[in-house]
Amino acid sequence: MRTAAHRHVLVFTLFLAFVVGAESLRSEDVVGGLASLVKALIPESHLQRLTPDLHAASADIGSLNPSDSSLGSTLKSTLEWAESVAASSWNTALSDPIAKEYPYFGVIPKYVGAARDGVPLTLPESRCWKSATATIEKSDSAYTLKVIVSGNKGGILPFACIDYYFVATVASWHLASFGTPVPGTKSYKFELGKLTDAELWDIQTKGVRMFRFRDDLHTLTAELAKTVELLTPLIGKCCKAPSTSASKNNVDFLQKYANVTMKPRTTKVVTVNETDIHSGDFLGIIRLDGLDPMLAWGMGSTTGHTAIAMRDEAGVLHVLESTTNGSYWPTNGIQSTPWARWVPQAITAGHQVVHAPLSEEARKSFDVTKAREFFATQKDLNYGFGTLLVGWIDTVSQNFPCLPPYDGAEDQSYCLTWELIEVLFPLLSKEVAVVSEVYLEAWNHRIGVKATGPQCAGCLPPADVLMKANQSGIVANTLFSIVESDDWQYSQQYNNGTLTMGNAFVCDVLVCRVWKAGGLFDEVKGGAAAINCGEFTNWDAYVLDILAVPTSRPQQCVEADPDNQLCQLMGDYTLNLNNYGTKPLYAHIAETCPSFAPQYKKPNNC
Repeated sequence: MRTAAHRHVLVFTLFLAFVVGAESLRSEDVVGGLASLVKALIPESHLQRLTPDLHAASADIGSLNPSDSSLGSTLKSTLEWAESVAASSWNTALSDPIAKEYPYFGVIPKYVGAARDGVPLTLPESRCWKSATATIEKSDSAYTLKVIVSGNKGGILPFACIDYYFVATVASWHLASFGTPVPGTKSYKFELGKLTDAELWDIQTKGVRMFRFRDDLHTLTAELAKTVELLTPLIGKCCKAPSTSASKNNVDFLQKYANVTMKPRTTKVVTVNETDIHSGDFLGIIRLDGLDPMLAWGMGSTTGHTAIAMRDEAGVLHVLESTTNGSYWPTNGIQSTPWARWVPQAITAGHQVVHAPLSEEARKSFDVTKAREFFATQKDLNYGFGTLLVGWIDTVSQNFPCLPPYDGAEDQSYCLTWELIEVLFPLLSKEVAVVSEVYLEAWNHRIGVKATGPQCAGCLPPADVLMKANQSGIVANTLFSIVESDDWQYSQQYNNGTLTMGNAFVCDVLVCRVWKAGGLFDEVKGGAAAINCGEFTNWDAYVLDILAVPTSRPQQCVEADPDNQLCQLMGDYTLNLNNYGTKPLYAHIAETCPSFAPQYKKPNNC
């Protein structure tokens, strides 16, 4: 599911972008914008102590004034206020044991409920207050959220403990804070005057959603910085590998968050005979750049990118893939790169790569000519941003990850939720139009609305989609779990700038569609049409038993990685494909699979 810098709108990073002020990111990629604001918010000495890699990357990070963003300005002034009243400080940031051990994505808040007109909300006990209740007061011009807190748990010193909340509808939001020791009421107004009919329906029907953050404000900002630090390999010009320390941070993240162990390798590059690589063979790839590990965490895979080998009519070996150009890769879109050029590019990029061959039976039935002909119809199209999330999210709640530690009490867990996505995506789309590319057309498909032309012409806005879903009897939190059809077309663009309607392929979907075109799914009950590649993740592709463990590996592969069942061609760290080649094909495979860390238990028939 791999792309480069502009893939950063994946849902976790979307929330980070919103936290620091999406207005500041209109002319910059998300990671660069986040890094710029973090650098502006955290004093240099503390930035160097908390995030040495981010500090070291300062030369490649642009300057940003927090005042240029309304939320950035609010965050900066609130940080200064919190420090002035001794509520929190940079000296104590990440001092909490859980925040210190698990800082990455610590800014993801916990959904605690929604307050509706006439339906008050009793909030769960927090770290600062024993009791809190939220109600809605309605007038002709506004809905006002009133929150009453009582039962101080923070001692007698003013602001010794502060609970922070994100409160929102699809149209507007507030950051709310409730500091000890004095109980009382705070009010937050949601104006009605400029709302569309669908936005008005949202607040009337679903109310104001409330999300509580885990930590104090300085720690939350430090957690944002630690998360951005994972992503530093995506900052700067092409082409380079992640630094040694950035790789170590990402290996640490994978171990703690996804239960994936990657060990340092002594032999970094293994050269194999090209004749051992055949058309249709799979290449599993991960780059330790923050995003590939983040994708692996969400999918339950050990890779963040996939590609497929293919020989041309002259017998020259190529690598076919869907990706984008950026800090590590020079070519954009759906592309075919000669093996002789791809290998050094992948080494320079810092890829970990394993070769996973088709089984003998699958190789014999793979129609290379039809596969090549299909790929030719897709070449030079852009990466499939429109379907970025649909293959991953198959269930209402069992694909969204929670923050570790995973053995804690359920009521203490902080998880990504549909309720956050439901308000965050529409809000972000108002500030950064490109955000809508990763979900809006997919949402429209699921309510029966097709774009009438490129750039999502004729699509309903997000709030209207949610209202129409409700009117059609579709529960909103099931939208993403509605099966993606391989027949659906999306707004697309060729590398030369030509706009069109076409397929939207993320990396593993391209691999799957090439296999499908080559006839590998023809014997499935219902035929190839019973397999929707748009539902695949990286894991779904490499667990298929059309791939096989080689009967013998080249000696150089065995010597480099004695414990790997496959041949790892390059990389500083070991890459093993979990559950590799173990799953038979069947109709509607990969359409209902959970991917819940850290065990990633999946039904046999999902």
